[in-house]
Amino acid sequence: MVNAAERAPAPRVRTFRRSDAAAVWALLAGLARHVEDPDPDLDPSVLCAWLLGPTRLAQGLVAVDGGQVVGVALHAPMIEGHTGRRFLYLSDLAVAEAARGRGAGVALMAALAALVLARGLDGLKWTVWERNALALAVYGRLGGEQIASEQLWQITGPALRSLAKRAPG
Repeated sequence: MVNAAERAPAPRVRTFRRSDAAAVWALLAGLARHVEDPDPDLDPSVLCAWLLGPTRLAQGLVAVDGGQVVGVALHAPMIEGHTGRRFLYLSDLAVAEAARGRGAGVALMAALAALVLARGLDGLKWTVWERNALALAVYGRLGGEQIASEQLWQITGPALRSLAKRAPG
């Protein structure tokens, strides 16, 4: 058993760069497989447009260990108008399988928490696949709590197009 003093330093966390796109795409594809989603229908250039383009949809942090990107956290602001609260929403957190247990996920979550505080936001929110036992355990150890009163919903594909046709004007 390695004690804390002998452990390697935690991975370094920094902002996503264009040069990270291929590694991040591979991490996201691995996350999709892990949670039994289809491979993401995008490539690194799309990821760069989402995170760096003029119509940026989100931001990204990466965990770097030994010069390699080993983790990613994609996030965007969100508000709850009915409560007057502002959050950072973590849409994806992925850590390379070979790097799990070495602190990349915790380092990314800590960096997100610091970002929340620096921006004067009220908290961090995210969703977790119900069968991702490792993630559930980590988030619980970090102090995260499940919101039993909320459900995550989505509308996509034909149902989305059908609803959009009902928009006035």
